[in-house]
Amino acid sequence: MPQILTPDEAATLLHMDARTLVKWARHGYVPSPPLGEGKRRLWRFFEDELLQWVGSQGSRKKDI
Repeated sequence: MPQILTPDEAATLLHMDARTLVKWARHGYVPSPPLGEGKRRLWRFFEDELLQWVGSQGSRKKDI
């Protein structure tokens, strides 16, 4: 069963601010399924998706 994290828990896992993480989720930069509609969405994060996303960010190296 996948671990579902709140924004605070996910931000702690990623060592970042929860408000920044939610902002990134709103813009589609971070994988996150929103709950609800409109401005007052509840954001939840799947731990395995976040860890996979972090891993893919490190593999994007520019050729010099």
